[in-house]
Amino acid sequence: MSDRKHAVMLLITAALGCGFIIYGAGCPKPVGPAVGSLIDCLGSSRSEIDKLLGEFRPLLGGGKVSWADVKQRAIQAGKEVGGCFIMELTQGYLSGTKSPDDAKDAHDAAEAFRKDVAGGATFKAMCVREDGTKQECKL
Repeated sequence: MSDRKHAVMLLITAALGCGFIIYGAGCPKPVGPAVGSLIDCLGSSRSEIDKLLGEFRPLLGGGKVSWADVKQRAIQAGKEVGGCFIMELTQGYLSGTKSPDDAKDAHDAAEAFRKDVAGGATFKAMCVREDGTKQECKL
C-alpha cells in the first residue's frame, strides 16, 4: 500500500473511531473523576475539614448520632472536604466501643457518601493509633 493510501486509511479509521472528527463530533470526553481515585485530606483544605470535625465531634458523645445528618453535611461541604470529614469522623467514631446499630449507621453513611458522591475514592488522612500516636492512613 502506498504511503498516501496508508495515510488516508489512518485518517478514516481515526474519524470513525471518534465519531467523525471531520464533522465536529470529536472524541468523547471522560465524565467525572476516575473511579477509585485518591483524595488527599492532609493538604490545603485541612482547616475546613478540621472546622467540620470540631462541629460534629462533640455530638458523638451525647447519645445516638444522626448519621443521615452527618452525611447531608458532608454532601454540602463537597466531595473533597465533605469526604475527608465524614471518613475521618466515622473512623474516629468506630475506633471506640459503640453499639452495633450506631456502628452500622456510621459505616453505612460513610460508604454511601464514598459511592454516591466521591465515585469510590479512597481518602488519605491522618489516623490515631491505639497507642495515641498518629500515622498516615487510607480510609
